[in-house]
Amino acid sequence: MPGQNSMEMSEKFYYKAPWGRLIITIEDEALSGIEFLSAETEGLQKRQQHCPEEQVLQTKGKTSLQTKSENRTYASRALHPKLNIQEKQGESQTAQKVCKQLDEYFAGERQVFDLPLQLPGTPFQKEVWEALQQIPYGTVLSYSQVAQAIGRPRAQRAAGMACNRNPVPIVVPCHRVLGSRGQLTGYAGGLEIKARLLQLEKKFK
Repeated sequence: MPGQNSMEMSEKFYYKAPWGRLIITIEDEALSGIEFLSAETEGLQKRQQHCPEEQVLQTKGKTSLQTKSENRTYASRALHPKLNIQEKQGESQTAQKVCKQLDEYFAGERQVFDLPLQLPGTPFQKEVWEALQQIPYGTVLSYSQVAQAIGRPRAQRAAGMACNRNPVPIVVPCHRVLGSRGQLTGYAGGLEIKARLLQLEKKFK
């Protein structure tokens, strides 16, 4: 039936990273989102009985977190009211592949991800994200160098914004991009996590 074949299949679940949890989104058997779950958002679950305006709705095998913020990163936002997240890791083949490759990356056993990606964005953003995937493991570039890599040397600010909009950090390694003087700059998971990822790659390079 046309209706069934055109239905989009999506899956959202927690993944346990070394520093805490990530929220993984799979759409149509492709990785479409990795979001950092901040300690503040994690705390919503502990405060649910005391802060009814920040609801955490528990269902069997799933969790739905509710707040009003619309910021895209979990470092500074709470979750969408209708977002259902599995407490266990995803069940689809793609979800299992994502978890396995992330496990290998954090163990220092994987330097390049091989995953199907679904990354909605502008043509410019997609150019930047493609360039990010070409940065070798354990190597860093500046935003200016990324802009040059896509043939737009004057677009370093726009390249920085594209890095900020990267929907799948770690897999598309925007953490490998630094400021013009080699300084750590903004990162969805926070500068501490960015530094940890760079240290991990330096250790296993």
